[in-house]
Amino acid sequence: MFVILATAITAVGKDDKKKNDVDLVAWANEQASKLPDEVDGVKIYRVNGFDNDGKARVTGFVDMPGLSKEKTFEAAIISIVDNMDTELEAIETIDFASKKFVVSKSIEDGEGKNAATYTFSTAFSFDDGLMSFATYDITIGFKEKGLIPRKMAIEKMNPSGKERHKELAEGFALASSRMIDDIVKNASKNSALPITHWDDIKAGTVVKGMNEAEVKLIGGQPRSVTKSGSRVQWMFNNDFIVIFNDGLVSNVMQ
Repeated sequence: MFVILATAITAVGKDDKKKNDVDLVAWANEQASKLPDEVDGVKIYRVNGFDNDGKARVTGFVDMPGLSKEKTFEAAIISIVDNMDTELEAIETIDFASKKFVVSKSIEDGEGKNAATYTFSTAFSFDDGLMSFATYDITIGFKEKGLIPRKMAIEKMNPSGKERHKELAEGFALASSRMIDDIVKNASKNSALPITHWDDIKAGTVVKGMNEAEVKLIGGQPRSVTKSGSRVQWMFNNDFIVIFNDGLVSNVMQ
């Protein structure tokens, strides 16, 4: 069971909680009060709590009006699979019954001495017209003073006292918020796609009659796509081949 809604820092806090933990949320709250809620139309989510181990979390929810719990789940997971870079991200777990899944992701940002890599996991949960999320295990790779490679958990950073840490914390907030925004926008496009082969998808079996979205939920993005009229051939990395006619699977070859 995924924990989606984290408790507030005052409820989770312990007497021995590190000062940096409190400072990080206080800093994030100050940033939120001073800066716009959106950047280029993207709503910004910053660290807003900690789990019982003192690990920073970003929690929130997004309205997806007019969609049932099943449709929000289906549309969001199709959006993830459809745009996935398998070298940088993966779906770790899927709970079909509860309509939840967890994605791990790395986002590379900047170049040279300003390069950074944001690595984190996000648990998604769905209800009628609503997507909730919790991002955790947040680490940031960067170059200290532009030279020395470092990798640091975000809760160990001191953005209120170090300008570079501030830039990195804000960079993570923007990058992870863009991920949420992309999922919501793409999900709205995917909400009309029918998913009817859930038993086969759970079993990881491609069968005749599946549409492209259903095949992607099993195999991800194909390695190559060949089209000839209404016939489309997908080849995957293990030389697994799926043939579509008029958008539906007509043949499967291994």
